[in-house]
Amino acid sequence: MGTRVIQWGVGNVGHHSLRGVVERPDLELVGLRVFNPAKIGVDAGEMLGGAAVGVVGTDDVNEILALDADIVLFNALGTTLVDLQGPLDEVSRLLASGKNVISSAIDLLIYVKPGVAPAHVKPEMIAQIEEACAKGGTSVYSTGMTPGFALDLWPVTMGRTVRRIDSVHVREMVSLRDYKSTMQEFMGFGLRPGEEIAMFKMFEESSDNPKAGALNTPYGAALHFLGDAFGVEIDKITYQQIDVRTAKERMVLPSGTFEAGTIVGTEFRLSGWVEGTEFVMLDFSWRIDDEGWPQNLCAWELEIKGDPSVRSRMEFETETDARRATSITVAAHCLNAIPNVVAAQPGILNHFTMPIFTGRASASL
Repeated sequence: MGTRVIQWGVGNVGHHSLRGVVERPDLELVGLRVFNPAKIGVDAGEMLGGAAVGVVGTDDVNEILALDADIVLFNALGTTLVDLQGPLDEVSRLLASGKNVISSAIDLLIYVKPGVAPAHVKPEMIAQIEEACAKGGTSVYSTGMTPGFALDLWPVTMGRTVRRIDSVHVREMVSLRDYKSTMQEFMGFGLRPGEEIAMFKMFEESSDNPKAGALNTPYGAALHFLGDAFGVEIDKITYQQIDVRTAKERMVLPSGTFEAGTIVGTEFRLSGWVEGTEFVMLDFSWRIDDEGWPQNLCAWELEIKGDPSVRSRMEFETETDARRATSITVAAHCLNAIPNVVAAQPGILNHFTMPIFTGRASASL
């Protein structure tokens, strides 16, 4: 019998997690939480386009809580900084029932530190999670890709080879052209230059919106993680809008229609400062046009200046499903963490407290 797993959510990430659970001989799917009414009662194997596996989708949380399972892959839509308490309550119930949790949904818990994300992650929320872990004898690990790997663990890993680190610069480049949903208005796609972009407002400190500001986002936690890993204290975080890209002609994409002259690309930077010096820079370049880029680009570039300096690039591609490599990377990170989380001492885990883990060779699947 393998590790008993409950899959929570079968969306962009959860679909890939579910496939991983079903295909791995060391894992046993015992429960499936779905949110789409059309998936209730549908066998997990059939959701993946294959043979039935004997586990069907349910929206009954009490039924899920009653299952005997070692771990829950919590791949629901998540908070998006809108309602942290709801997902937090669900995770707490799972932990208290004796089930470990790996989550890609609550990215603000990837690195918990006092004073980071203060408008959202309250001390009482952390206490709630810790109490649930103590009651159930369980642990919770929140992860992802950005943050979760590319913005934090990758630079730290490459930094092992550097004698002196002067600055760290990560650039994320992602094509959203083939995505069915790109949260157009939130990210600015389809708007005219000069119109207010909600995503940018999220990073700008404002007396009108006390929950705004980079420190209140998961990226603020990633910047502090890097500072702590490299032995410095990030004392200021700034946001800078670098550029917007507009459509040269009308574009009809899976996510909608975008008129000529509207925004189809955004680029911005979040920086962590140390004593007046820009130490960590995180650049994001997101586009729904591929001009000048390979199709479906999903890539990151890293430069560590120091002695020796390091320049590195990683690029992902897949032919699976909608060819969204980013969703698969998040799902894989969750799947590959299962043995360590199940074996961990009760509590909130992070990159500092997790032993090294990796993927599985195809011969072992």
